[in-house]
Amino acid sequence: MFEHDFIEVPKLKQVTNPNERYYENSNGSRFPSITTVLGQTKDMTKLMEWKKRVGEEEANRISRKATTHGTKFHKECERYLLNEDFEHSLLFRAVRPTLDRIISVKCLETVLYSEYLGVAGTVDCIAEMDGELSVIDFKTSRTTKKEEWIDDYFIQAAFYFYAFYERTKILPSNTKIIVTTNDGKVQEFTQSARNNKYWVERLKTRINLYNSKREESQHG
Repeated sequence: MFEHDFIEVPKLKQVTNPNERYYENSNGSRFPSITTVLGQTKDMTKLMEWKKRVGEEEANRISRKATTHGTKFHKECERYLLNEDFEHSLLFRAVRPTLDRIISVKCLETVLYSEYLGVAGTVDCIAEMDGELSVIDFKTSRTTKKEEWIDDYFIQAAFYFYAFYERTKILPSNTKIIVTTNDGKVQEFTQSARNNKYWVERLKTRINLYNSKREESQHG
């Protein structure tokens, strides 16, 4: 059984449009989601090459299946960490021993925002894991990943790290990206608190690019 020591943070309203997702606080201030910022500023070259190679229809089918797959997996992780009973999928059984290293859960599917960065997002989990406070992001993948391929994962996790500290003044020890592949392999990528300063700087660059693109589209 997992301990629950949930930390209260201000609630935000989530709004999803066809092209973006944003969050709104009680004052009416809007914060674009971290996934929108990264999605609209990433290099699309490899994705477009893949779509061209497999065909638009097949690419869309694979993307829809991956999204459904990932949503179900995230829900299983959430339910397990809430100590709920459910029938475990084969994919979830692969990651369960990793989750069992968690002791105390502080945040679970919690919306965080940063006034300094002007961005918000929903963190998967913040918990004591292996004796350290970790920001944990769950990912699913068709194949294993190499560290040099997942910059955006690190940037996203660094945002949650920074926003959590901004909201609570509690400094996590690290971020952990836990990737589970379709064939049941589990990878874990950890970044220290010091390394996350680098990824936040990378995020600032992406935020500036996102804001520039929005201004261009509004005046275009």
